[in-house]
Amino acid sequence: MTFQEFTEEWLSAKPYITAHTSGSTGVPKEIRLEKSFVAESARRTNRFFGADSSWRFHSPLAADYIAGKMMLVRALEAGAKFSWEEPSNRPLPAFGSGERIDLLAVVPSQLKYLAESESGLPDIRHIIVGGSAVDPELERKVIKEHPEWEVYATYGMTETASHIALRRFGESGFEPLPGIGIALDSRNCLTINIGKDSFATNDLAEITGDGRFHILGRADNVIITGGKKVQPEEIEAALRSHFGSDAFLITSRPDPKWTQRIVLLTEAPAALKPAIAEFFNSFEPYLRPKEINFVESLERTASGKIKRTKLT
Repeated sequence: MTFQEFTEEWLSAKPYITAHTSGSTGVPKEIRLEKSFVAESARRTNRFFGADSSWRFHSPLAADYIAGKMMLVRALEAGAKFSWEEPSNRPLPAFGSGERIDLLAVVPSQLKYLAESESGLPDIRHIIVGGSAVDPELERKVIKEHPEWEVYATYGMTETASHIALRRFGESGFEPLPGIGIALDSRNCLTINIGKDSFATNDLAEITGDGRFHILGRADNVIITGGKKVQPEEIEAALRSHFGSDAFLITSRPDPKWTQRIVLLTEAPAALKPAIAEFFNSFEPYLRPKEINFVESLERTASGKIKRTKLT
């Protein structure tokens, strides 16, 4: 879908829009979102940032998915200027240093390119980052080298019309936007309440005393090995932090002794195998991969998320 096509859909008499889930944990599916629900989501974000008709919203994200769609809706709700480009990992090629973007939506790989660009960038005021977890090294680099940017990691899903909470770089935990309620279910998974609507997630979380929350991983990703539960996202986060790359996937395969054996798939160069093995020396034995497999590329969704793969 193009932004022109989505504009026509948004301005049509239909009371809903169609959107597709990312497919990071399964087959992408089409859902319908009421336009009033989508518009209120856009207004929440606009109120958070103080957006008005003087702003420019820019999207290097496709209109096929909710993250791209919402940038257009936010601009329309604010009466602001909206621009877009074909998605790539080298965003903003048409912008010069004399131009301004008030709100930019990116995925981590696009943010990495911008953070490493030495010149020619426009004046970027606010950035929201979604699609997958942000590498801690990238976050530190952005904070150090681009203090002029206000950068926020996002949390949400297609069903909630994009993000319901934001975490400013350098801060701990996601802060729900005003009007969003959160709680934990019997599994310690996050539930989201928006007006009369409630959304169950499979995201294991903890809620802190100040009302923020931390995502620990997905309940359906838990691996049982030797009778112990392993949350692969926690190991992946440690690998990202240590090696400065998101090219790691913790998965498993059936094992007659352990029920499931922990397997690491990585895009890292094979020469790193001794360093990776040494890294795991500080882990409890049941957390250490029984296999380390080097692959040319990990399968990713259109939004850049690594797809969960179960081995046989």
